[in-house]
Amino acid sequence: MAAEAKHTCYEGCSVSSFQFYLEKSGEHAAVLKGVQTILPGEFKRIGAGKSSLDVLGVGSGGGEVDVQMLSLLKSTFPAVPITSDVVEGSSALINNFKALVAKTADLQNVSFSWHIVHSEEYEKQVKAKGDVKKFDFIHMIQMIYYVDNLSETIKFFHSLLKNNGRLMIIVESGFRQPGSLYHSPGSAIAHRQSLSDAMLYLFRAQICALQMQYTSKG
Repeated sequence: MAAEAKHTCYEGCSVSSFQFYLEKSGEHAAVLKGVQTILPGEFKRIGAGKSSLDVLGVGSGGGEVDVQMLSLLKSTFPAVPITSDVVEGSSALINNFKALVAKTADLQNVSFSWHIVHSEEYEKQVKAKGDVKKFDFIHMIQMIYYVDNLSETIKFFHSLLKNNGRLMIIVESGFRQPGSLYHSPGSAIAHRQSLSDAMLYLFRAQICALQMQYTSKG
């Protein structure tokens, strides 16, 4: 699927500021440490017995974390076809992501679809289309701060999970510690719009959630 030829508010100086923050905060290192602990076992459970695997990244940024997760999934199931849909509002960051993919040998056989829109617009497009693609693994890393309606956003993306699928949400807990939340059609991982807001929604929706914390620098 071709990416839409449009620009969003996530451009220019905001992208530069975001990249500067990532360089100084150690966020990616902290997130990667968390997912490397969580995901190997979860990927084995998610992909067991499946003939294909579909992944959705929401707010994927420049893809630094995504390529690591996709490489891990590919190494876990090397013979299984994998698709990756990427929802990211910045065309500059999408271009960074594409450049990383081009340099990552493990991902050359992964089929990518690029959606240069924010999450609410993606939701509108999916609902308008009607033919809803379901996913085995959906991740939302450090992006729920920017949504207008957190509960509806989580509800929508949770509805896109296949049987035995998993939704991973990562936010800052508020103490320089990214938190992680994980859920399936019956379960979840979360981090801050806040972490407590996400956990409250999941509790009310009777979705099982596992909360973890790991520390970033500075």
